[in-house]
Amino acid sequence: MNDNQRARQNRNEKVFQFIDENQTELNTTAAVTEPIKDLLETKIAETLANDMVATQDNTGIAETKNEERDELVKDARECLNFLVKHFTTNNNRTMLRQIDYKMEDLENANDTLMQENAMRINEIATPLMVALTALGYTAGMKTAFDTNLEDFRLMKGKPRVAIGQSSSYGVEVDVNLTEADALLDKMDIEINLIQFSKPILYRSYYIIRKIDDAPSISSNTVTDTVDIGGTKKVRTIAYNAADTITIKVTGTEPVAFSFKDGGADVGAPIKVLGATTVTKSHADFAPSGDELWATSGSLLGPSAYKVTFN
Repeated sequence: MNDNQRARQNRNEKVFQFIDENQTELNTTAAVTEPIKDLLETKIAETLANDMVATQDNTGIAETKNEERDELVKDARECLNFLVKHFTTNNNRTMLRQIDYKMEDLENANDTLMQENAMRINEIATPLMVALTALGYTAGMKTAFDTNLEDFRLMKGKPRVAIGQSSSYGVEVDVNLTEADALLDKMDIEINLIQFSKPILYRSYYIIRKIDDAPSISSNTVTDTVDIGGTKKVRTIAYNAADTITIKVTGTEPVAFSFKDGGADVGAPIKVLGATTVTKSHADFAPSGDELWATSGSLLGPSAYKVTFN
């Protein structure tokens, strides 16, 4: 998992643990939260399983393939030496030209070319085993050559297959996390039912819910668009009353910006008109809160904005 995926997985595990430990007290919404909790547990397990495959070390597979390659090159070179002796003894210049394999044809060749040349050497040697045996090339040497040819054929593509498999499972990790995000959205709806009846539990949930949930943004600027009647989180930031926030609505329609603390609104929204720039301190927005949200201020169309945190 990358840092963002790991943060989301950690959050999912903390939310699951919180719901599991407080299931009795959550009896107001247990009929819904418990099934969602069980589905979340499944997604957490699936994410871990897929990540294990995605991040497995494929070094051993590549090393084994290279070892098989070295053995095959050694066998091909050994057989080739006996073929050269045989054709030299019989003054067969045509065959000597055919088997004039150099370093770039075996040791320094790519896997496919090396394999093709090794197979050709083996094919030439097969009908000549009686003569080659007389020169010292034993049946055991030939059997080892045959075996290593087959072993290398089976092993050659495995590193690529393993890497492809890891990539595929890496995609599945992101799918699992996205599905878990959807489950948490459903959980939020149910938890909101206890906002007033169990305020401490409600706030505790949202504190855990937002742990490690900040967007992975390296710069201090967020550029986005809010749809008609829509609302979205701009960014999670640490509260500091003196810090300034510059908002530029680059679209023509107004956008209202406000802070939330533990999922609850704090302070009054600040409405920024289209094509207008406003700079406010964190304290100007609210006395607390670490989630800045943008809400559409128009029924005419979406509006783009740019927020810079200083």
